Amino acid sequence: MMAIDSSILYSFSTTGPTINVLHSSDRMQVMVVCLDDGQEIPPHNGPCDVLLYVLAGRGVLTIGGEEVIAQTGTALVVPSMVVRGIRSRGRFAVLCVTNNCGVCALDLQAVTSETAVVGGQWSGVGKN
Repeated sequence: MMAIDSSILYSFSTTGPTINVLHSSDRMQVMVVCLDDGQEIPPHNGPCDVLLYVLAGRGVLTIGGEEVIAQTGTALVVPSMVVRGIRSRGRFAVLCVTNNCGVCALDLQAVTSETAVVGGQWSGVGKN
């Protein structure tokens, strides 16, 4: 069992999306993606299935070319290789749970070359 400190769930940055990896094992990855107003993770495909659950705020989730207006409590399951993206409308926090296929959080680096904070370290993710 692992307890997660809720004080680390939300971390926003004006320089780009923040990705807080809460748990990573050979079987599962749990992260919170926080986007400030107007920030996005552009549509991209990924090799992992992912559960997206909106913890706070409002934004747009692009899933397979379809835009879904999402707000606190919205949950979507996205199969592997389906194009997905996140765009904020105000501060927006999304819980992402994946079967860990080894690349989910790190694969976001390939989406764009803008800056974001990943687990407290700078990485090339997201856009402002």
